[in-house]
Amino acid sequence: MHEEIYGILPENIKPLLYDSLQCYGLEEIRFRIGKPIALRIRGRDYFISKEGNRSELAYDCVILTKGIIEELLSRICHFSPYAYEEQIKRGYVTLPGGHRVGIAGE
Repeated sequence: MHEEIYGILPENIKPLLYDSLQCYGLEEIRFRIGKPIALRIRGRDYFISKEGNRSELAYDCVILTKGIIEELLSRICHFSPYAYEEQIKRGYVTLPGGHRVGIAGE
C-alpha cells in the first residue's frame, strides 16, 4: 500500500483508490480538473469508475472537480501552499517516501 499517497487523498476519493493503491506495478496516478482519475499500471492506462473499479474505458468514471483538485493540492502542501512555493514553481512536490507529485496549470 502506498500509505503516503493514501494519506493525502481527499476523504471522498480514498475509498475509490484503496484497492488500486495496493496494486503491484502502479506507476502513476493522474488527477485533472474535468477528467477521470487515471492510473498507469505496468505500462497500461486505466480509469476509476464511480464504484472504485479499474476500467480501460473512461465510461461512467469519477470526473474530478476544481474543488477536489484544490483540496488535494492543499493536502499535498499540508494546508500551507506558500511553504511549498519553490517546489511548486519547479513543477513538483516530493512526498514522504520519495513519491513525486507533478503540478501543472495556472
